[in-house]
Parts: sequence; structure tokens; C-alpha cells
Amino acid sequence: MTRGCKAKTRGVESMDINSIYIIKRDTGVCMYYKDFTGTAFDPQLLSSFLVAMTSFFDEATKSVKSQARAFEGADYTIVVEFGEWTLGAISTKGDNANIREKLKRTVVKFEEQFSVLKWVDLDLAVQTRFEQRVIDEFIRERITPETLITVRSEWEYFTRRPDVISFLRLIPEICAVKDAAAFLEVPVEIALNLTAEALWEGAIHVANPVKPDDIYQTTALTHQE
Repeated sequence: MTRGCKAKTRGVESMDINSIYIIKRDTGVCMYYKDFTGTAFDPQLLSSFLVAMTSFFDEATKSVKSQARAFEGADYTIVVEFGEWTLGAISTKGDNANIREKLKRTVVKFEEQFSVLKWVDLDLAVQTRFEQRVIDEFIRERITPETLITVRSEWEYFTRRPDVISFLRLIPEICAVKDAAAFLEVPVEIALNLTAEALWEGAIHVANPVKPDDIYQTTALTHQE
């Protein structure tokens, strides 16, 4: 247990991604979206905008493969990656290769899992069935055994998942993931997955200890300025 721990930490949920969208290109319908910050664009309005703009740029440049891959706003960038029949979009604080790779993989997995939607419109419970893939791609990798969990005071209002509810009822209010695993006598991998799900639901705050390498890199950058 790490209650009262004074180790330096950095927030995990202050992630660069605001929201993610998977859009059917020929209709402009948003088939999946996730809002990470509570400030997401209306998914259908954004879908229509992106399809219209990418089509416009394709026509203007006479390009077979779309060249419109990012749209910048005052304090956000919408990054776009194309699949065979969908496009993925992420509202983010900045465009970088890591985010693009994650988005590409997400688009590919979506088209594989829901390939029938290329041809017909069906209710396949996409929002819930694709959820775990997005958790694995954008949340799970941020959680380590040393990640510090802080359970929110009213966490019961944020989650309905039975496994997450049991997890949060039993662990200390503040503890590292590895300590939660030891406390519950479960493998660390299970605690890592439950922490990711609880973070996804907004029931906890998490932070990672600052490593010496992080301090060195920050100091080096400061000295260069």
C-alpha cells in the first residue's frame, strides 16, 4: 500500500488524445467514437465534415489516395488515417508518428472485425464490442505495475462493470497497481487490466512515477533552450 506516498508522479490520464472516431467513407456515418475528455465533437457532424473535406482535397489534387491527413484548429489537431472503406480520426493536441500508428492499427482491426458493415448497415453493437480494442491500444499500455491508482470519491457513479466494481471496493484508496495485485492476491496482469478498465470508465485517477531518465531528458531540453 502506498497511502501518503510522496514520490514524484506524472498524470497518465492527461493524455494527448481527446477523442477517436471510425467513419464509413462512402456514407459519412460515424460507426464508433470514444470521448476521453468530455469535450468531443458531435460524432456525426465531424464525420460529415471529414468525409466532405477529404473528398474535396482528393478532387482538387486528382489523387487516388487521399492527401488530407490532418486538420488543425486553435488548440487541437484532427489526425486522419484511411482504411479500405473507413477512415479513422483522432482529435489530439499534436500530430505524431506514435498516434498515427495506433490509429492505423485501430482502423485495420475495425475493418477486420466488422467487415460486413462495408456492404450492409446492421446493428452489431459496435460501440461495446470494439471497446476492448480501443482500451488495449490507447489505455492499457499506459498502465505499469508502478502506476499509482487513486480511487475517485464517487467512483460508483462512473462504472457499471462488475469486475471493476469488485476491484475498487477491495483495494486501498491510493495504491500502486502491483500493491493492489498483492492485496487481492491476483496476478499483476489482472490488476493491470482492471486498472485500465477503471480508468476507461473514469472511476480512478492514475499517475506514473517520474523516472530518472525523464528528469534527465527534461533537464537536457531545458539547458538547450
